[in-house]
Amino acid sequence: MAKPHRFVAVDTEVLLALEAGDDDCTGAIDRLSAAGFFCLVTETPLQELAAICQLDSDPEAVAHAKSTLVQITNFGFLKPSLNAVEMGVAERVAHKICTASLSAGTLNDGLVVAEAAYHNCLILLTRRKIILDSKTDSLQIALVDFDLSPIVVVSPSEIVGYYSRQ
Repeated sequence: MAKPHRFVAVDTEVLLALEAGDDDCTGAIDRLSAAGFFCLVTETPLQELAAICQLDSDPEAVAHAKSTLVQITNFGFLKPSLNAVEMGVAERVAHKICTASLSAGTLNDGLVVAEAAYHNCLILLTRRKIILDSKTDSLQIALVDFDLSPIVVVSPSEIVGYYSRQ
């Protein structure tokens, strides 16, 4: 069996919307899968979903997050992990990204990008406005500065639009 080599990282908000049946998210995943991409869910989105399950006071949000965690496997998404040293480096990269590109972003925003790059993803599929509105050049320079591959940051609707025009 051939080893997959085209990866797209999927963010927390995309996962939640996908589980809820959002057309753009479903369409984006379908189109990327058809193009030969394999979807990854990195540590930060998994931790964010777990935090919703444990800390959110809204029972509906908790049930939705729990269902999303179960569905990740059903969707066929991969869940690679980084070791402690790699996570430490990813955190340093995330701080640099927040300083260089996401000045109003949180550490988790930077980690989503850094983890995707660390796992050699070509694309980060996100709905995080702070990341989508980032200074893409400085974000990519920050990644390259740490010897990580630059990634393309896109929303599900951008993917659907791109593949619809082909």
